[in-house]
Amino acid sequence: MTLHPPQSPLIGLVTLMLVLSSACGNPVENASLPEISLSVVSGSGQTGAVGAELPQPVVVRVTKVVRGVTIGVPLQLVNFRVVRGGGSVFAGSAMTDLQGVAREYWTLGPEAGANALEVRAVDPATGQKQVYGTFEATGVIPRPEVCNGVDDNLDGTVDDPTWSYCSGGAAAPNTDGKNSCSAGYLDLNGTATDGCERLVGGTWGITPALTMSCPGLLINEDFRVETFTLDAPSRTQLSITAGVLSAFVDFDLRFDVPFVPSTESFGGSGALVPVNSSGISLTGTFALDGRFTSPTTFEATLDLSIDLTANVPGIGLRDGNCEDLHQTVTGSRAGA
Repeated sequence: MTLHPPQSPLIGLVTLMLVLSSACGNPVENASLPEISLSVVSGSGQTGAVGAELPQPVVVRVTKVVRGVTIGVPLQLVNFRVVRGGGSVFAGSAMTDLQGVAREYWTLGPEAGANALEVRAVDPATGQKQVYGTFEATGVIPRPEVCNGVDDNLDGTVDDPTWSYCSGGAAAPNTDGKNSCSAGYLDLNGTATDGCERLVGGTWGITPALTMSCPGLLINEDFRVETFTLDAPSRTQLSITAGVLSAFVDFDLRFDVPFVPSTESFGGSGALVPVNSSGISLTGTFALDGRFTSPTTFEATLDLSIDLTANVPGIGLRDGNCEDLHQTVTGSRAGA
């Protein structure tokens, strides 16, 4: 039996190092590392309120090509730097995930206008400054929402979905683009897309003229109502002024009638209000039931009860109740 002297541990270590060096070579000198590249995925081109965080994060992806295939680079540090607009970022840097994607959140500066954010790095091998991409955004000052296809108040919704008269960023004809007809118009067919059809305001002649007999006043000529003046000061009120004429007295009555703009009917009852009543003291009530029959015509049934005191020329003051009136009339728009 031959005994071998024990081998020095140092000799074995040197042998192992030589074997590894021979098998693997020098990785810096003999193999080139694949270059990484960075691309902007999403988040550029946003519009947001000044001084507020953009609704969507800025997203980049770091990739490299290995054997002709582009793959994401995980655990790569990416830096974000505001270069225009005076805003800020949440963290300033982010590590890529397993797909090579990194995200950051960007708050715009305090002034309206252009903002810019760069994705930067310093090359660890060369020390060179690298700018891989730039995000751009526009800061705006929020304003009240209107029907224009733009998110004016920056709440994330373009126009208000509850607005009946707003479609495709445009207001329906004769409307405010929200839920109201323009002054003097009614939506008779109830179809929001074609807007409001009826122009109410103006003078309408009526047939036959309303005749009110007031024998207590000792006036031979009866009172006649020959015209109505219609106006729509609000969406729920129709003001009707009736001119009452005679050889001795001249006054106007006004009665405000509730109505629903989405229908063609109008009607109501209440107290008369004198508009032009020089020399006349008047009280009375009315009841009205009517409907528009075309853009320029209407029909209505009117009940009037009037008690008035008039200063009749040559006679003096006279009190009297006019006979109650119940009459159906048709009206047409003057100049139609």
